[in-house]
Amino acid sequence: MILRPTHFTLLLLFFLLTPSHSLQFPMPKHKHAIKGPIKTLVVLVMENRSFDHILGWLKGTRPDIDGLTGTESNHLNASDPSSPEIFVSDDAVFVDSDPGHSIQAIREQIFGSNDTSPDPAPMNGFAQQAAGMDAPNMPKTVMSGFKPELLPVYTELANEFAVCDRWFASVPASTQPNRFYVHSATSHGASSNVRKDLIHGFPQKTIFDSLDENGLTFGIYYQNIPATMFFKSLRKLKHITKFHDYGLKFKLHAEMGLLPNYAVVEQRYFDVDLFPANDDHPSHDVAIGQRFVKDVYEVLRASPQWKEMALLITYDEHGGFYDHVPTPLSGVPNPDGIIGPDPWYFRFDRLGVRVPTFLISPWIDKGTGKKKKEQKECRFFRWMFGKKDLTALDTNCQNQLVIQAMVLKNSGKKKKEHKRHVGDVHDRTPATPLLWQGLRKLALLVTGITEFFRVRANLMETRAKMFSLALMQVIHEPTGPTPQSQFEHSSISATVKKLFNLKSNFLTKRDAWAGTFEKWFYLRDTPRDDCPGVLHRPGKMGGSGALGGRLEGSRSKSRFKILDVFTEKLPEVKTSLRPWGPKEDATLSEFQVELVQLASQLNGDHVLNTYPDIGKSMTVGEANRYVEDAIEKFLEAGRAALQAGANESAIVTMRPSLTSRTSGGEDYTYLVFVMQLGFAMLCAGSVRAKNAMNIMLTNVVDAVVGSISYFLFGFAFAFGSSSNPFIGTDFFALKDIPSSSYDYSFFLYQWAFAIAVAGITSGSIAERTQFSAYLIFSFFLTGFVYPIVAHWVWSSSGWLSPSLASSSLLFGSGAIDFAGSGVVHLVGGIAGLWGSFIEGPRVGRFDAFGKAVPMRGHNATLVVLGTFLLWFGWFGFNPGSFDKILVAYPNTTDQGNWTAVGRTAVTTTLAGSTAGIVTLFGRRLLVGHWDALDVCNGLLGGFVAITSGCSVVEPWAAIVCGFFAAWVLIGLNILAMKLQFDDPLEATQLHGGCGAWGLIFTGLFAKKEFVLQAYDSGESGIVRPYGLFLGGGWGLFGAQVVEVLVIVGWVSVTMGPLFFGLHKLRILRISRVDEVAGLDISSHGGYAYNAHPEDTGPRFYAEYVRLHAES
Repeated sequence: MILRPTHFTLLLLFFLLTPSHSLQFPMPKHKHAIKGPIKTLVVLVMENRSFDHILGWLKGTRPDIDGLTGTESNHLNASDPSSPEIFVSDDAVFVDSDPGHSIQAIREQIFGSNDTSPDPAPMNGFAQQAAGMDAPNMPKTVMSGFKPELLPVYTELANEFAVCDRWFASVPASTQPNRFYVHSATSHGASSNVRKDLIHGFPQKTIFDSLDENGLTFGIYYQNIPATMFFKSLRKLKHITKFHDYGLKFKLHAEMGLLPNYAVVEQRYFDVDLFPANDDHPSHDVAIGQRFVKDVYEVLRASPQWKEMALLITYDEHGGFYDHVPTPLSGVPNPDGIIGPDPWYFRFDRLGVRVPTFLISPWIDKGTGKKKKEQKECRFFRWMFGKKDLTALDTNCQNQLVIQAMVLKNSGKKKKEHKRHVGDVHDRTPATPLLWQGLRKLALLVTGITEFFRVRANLMETRAKMFSLALMQVIHEPTGPTPQSQFEHSSISATVKKLFNLKSNFLTKRDAWAGTFEKWFYLRDTPRDDCPGVLHRPGKMGGSGALGGRLEGSRSKSRFKILDVFTEKLPEVKTSLRPWGPKEDATLSEFQVELVQLASQLNGDHVLNTYPDIGKSMTVGEANRYVEDAIEKFLEAGRAALQAGANESAIVTMRPSLTSRTSGGEDYTYLVFVMQLGFAMLCAGSVRAKNAMNIMLTNVVDAVVGSISYFLFGFAFAFGSSSNPFIGTDFFALKDIPSSSYDYSFFLYQWAFAIAVAGITSGSIAERTQFSAYLIFSFFLTGFVYPIVAHWVWSSSGWLSPSLASSSLLFGSGAIDFAGSGVVHLVGGIAGLWGSFIEGPRVGRFDAFGKAVPMRGHNATLVVLGTFLLWFGWFGFNPGSFDKILVAYPNTTDQGNWTAVGRTAVTTTLAGSTAGIVTLFGRRLLVGHWDALDVCNGLLGGFVAITSGCSVVEPWAAIVCGFFAAWVLIGLNILAMKLQFDDPLEATQLHGGCGAWGLIFTGLFAKKEFVLQAYDSGESGIVRPYGLFLGGGWGLFGAQVVEVLVIVGWVSVTMGPLFFGLHKLRILRISRVDEVAGLDISSHGGYAYNAHPEDTGPRFYAEYVRLHAES
């Protein structure tokens, strides 16, 4: 548009006459928005090829590319110039062997020796390193590259869009560390396979987390298994729906315009007949990779999102292939201060070898040699004159002029007493003469026009420089915060932050330093409409030979065919460059083994004794089936858990799937249930013979009544899916069970715990309680009182739970009660305390002077038998709480030899044994004789105490636990006698006292590594409190004390009133006469034994009735 004087006159008149407030431009509301032209970035990371190997020979037709001239070479001995010299070649076709690309191999390739000081790097050790490998012609292989016509897809993309010829791998190491940098700007100290983090998940923050924080979307489109699942945060339930099968969803989402803001496309990593690998990893066929890239591009090109999209294609690392550009050695920051493991202790302060990278978008110009017409007007003036074709590039210009205009317009205004906001249409300035306003506005207009031409000149100068670069279509240097900034994989997360205007901080020091590429999308006013929709159009067949023709015969007779497909400018596209098909029986590469190990974590097999060898003995075909099955089951379970309302921040965990797995939860249930038999025998032997039948019947009643109450209410209150931290609200009468969270075996296991609580209480009130009272308190205790406490500590939403998100943990820790020192034993003990206290002691237990009268149990044999049955059951009670048989021992490469379950069984045994022997000698000192019953109670007291911390303490600490548990038991028994407190089985002292000590003990001696092992939340960067005496702070100890207090309080306010109410209703305690006669004869029709050991009382019920009537 040509501006004439009349236009300026009209503009001036309009400006002068318009009220001041109407020219105040409204300020946009602050909200997150993507301001640039790119709304979707798709990232595709191929495998193990260097820039020179893939694109080096493009220099013949593209001299602007820093590629190969044919004079580059390596000596077979880098330190001996007279050794044979291997020159680069363009005869790469199919690489059957995998060149070296470990950190030590790359060190030799870059420097040719152990001396890493030369700067620039000589890049002279590739042939030397390859010569040391057990593979024929490897030096020549690593020095070779592809002719452009063999990679026609890349050749056309390079001609149509942009190539970056200075993009480096982030770390001179293998695949996995470099893939971590793509999405997290760090490998968290990994320079190779770190087995512990492969299993537990790498904890660093990722670009996925930043996008989620900013309300933007991401998605991973995988084919075999998503390698991005190595990040711990991506295993959270809330991200399960972000993983999509590439074949089923990628094209569909693209066609419907549903691709997320950040889309990651992953390849097929396993080479099988039906679906050959397309990742370009040697020995995979790059022709298959070409067709994969072609498919990705064409799907995106056909998407309605194309005009707001960019595709970045790069390679994770160079794979051992030669590249002549020196690796940057200086100025590279360590991302997070972590140093790599021995023997290299790599500081992550230099980059890897250069890799090929493409930047593809309709906003990238095609290099035709013709400059576009420069824009003539700033966006501000286009907008003022009503033009609609505004570009993102003009945004800064507009904002600057608008701000200038607003500042000038409002300068000189008198301040009002109330606050005023720019853009407030009700705001008014004090009345001033019209002429003065007109002059002031004229000055504003002149200033605005002057500022416009200044900004416009700077803008045109900047765009001219960028256009001159764009015409070459080769991106040599990045935009970076320092002169030493480089393009590397961290550039992706750094660019995403700028491209999408993320408010989150940079992930690490590395992406804060890395060069970015967002400026290349601002060189055009509008997106191109001439981007090819199809990279290659089918043509006629012709040619001959392995590379130039079609091999006749059906696929059933030949495992490969070669098709000629070409365009006007490019030669044919091959379906295969290798003379054979996939080798499904081949051994796995290092990266493939890591993927199998990842799959073993997803399906739970990492807990098996065979874990360290999983993958090593698999073939490619077996591994492919294994990983695909694992990810399918993992995602299916995750989606089901989401639908069931599970905590979105939880990590999906699976049970082992291999047939060699160890026993599951059902077997532990059987062990715990055996404890009921142990309780029955122990109780029967501990009471007098005239009450033996009664006590055994009450143990049966505890189980049958507890089954009904726990089925109807208890399980729902304890584990119902609810955000309520006090009580669960789902699964009443097992409705919706099985679910994604629980199955019937889990209910059965928890039921076994619930009825154990009632059994403990029954022992405290033995020999004097009406049978109807047992029915009432057993139903109430197992159906309501105990489940509430279980919900607090053991459910994922309970307020005391150690499984909550870190921000919700009590004292940053939560209470650790692994198998129930508090939840089971302290609850049962305090319930028994109130029952015994309200009922009072048995008739004749204390004489007139308050001295205790011995009332020993009638059968020590049953007591010992019951004790050993309980000991046996405790191996299900404590180790079984892991719900798996093998947990990896942290911070060691020898995982699988140490088991948390095995350690738990050892600590259980040591604590019980120590308590037993200390009680034996302690009671010997007090009463002067050796007592089998005392030893049995001491043994059980040790078991009760260790139950809380059995999984998180060292074996030596378990001995400490048992030692003090014995003295707690002895001391409480002495105190009970002084207070005339009568508990026939010492259940209050044993389960209540030792249970409380066990909780406190855990807060003192829990080991840091074991706490993380047993209570890994899945959150990155979380440091959990551990034992106070081991330097873990007060957090855990405080949570343990709180658990003791709240359990005592809760059980007291529920069971105390219940027993008191039963007492007032006269349905709690039997009569004095019935008690003297014995409950067996008075309530159950006869004694437990035909030959009654107490001949002074009636032997049959009829005799009891007669004597009772006579009295």
